[in-house]
Amino acid sequence: MRQIAEQQRFQVYSPTYWDDDGITQPAEIDLSINQSIPVGMFVVESDTVCPPENAAKLATELGDMNTFYKQYAGFTGDNIMSMNTPEFIQDLENFLTPTS
Repeated sequence: MRQIAEQQRFQVYSPTYWDDDGITQPAEIDLSINQSIPVGMFVVESDTVCPPENAAKLATELGDMNTFYKQYAGFTGDNIMSMNTPEFIQDLENFLTPTS
């Protein structure tokens, strides 16, 4: 989400985005063409890069592609990667489990 917020576009995740010599402008994902990508949004209420109101707006714009959206209290954009509560782990497992 932070890369998307920085670039102001929906794009492929770049694992080297923050590196000095990394890819900072990865391929854009044209949502008007491919509407089959399931999107899960795990949002922290204190994120200053992508505040919850921005995330909620994006979730609405994604429509049916947004298959999971939830805000979590007690975490910030800086420590979301350490968010390993039982609730979060269960939500992540539920999102990643195929529903067919």
